[in-house]
Amino acid sequence: MNQVNESHSRASDIWREVASLFRPPSRLPVAEAIRRYMRVPRGANTSGPWESSLTPYMIDPINTLSAR
Repeated sequence: MNQVNESHSRASDIWREVASLFRPPSRLPVAEAIRRYMRVPRGANTSGPWESSLTPYMIDPINTLSAR
């Protein structure tokens, strides 16, 4: 019952881990987030990762979605 979790052996380690939960995610332009995470569904002619080179004219309009 008195066993200490090795990964939380110090209070500062616990504080650092808890604080990391409240950090906001990094901000990405929408086109960059799409490049990283979006996949074209199967059944399309070019299924797989989205490629901006196929529609370069869409990058600016997409990025205006996140403009403030």
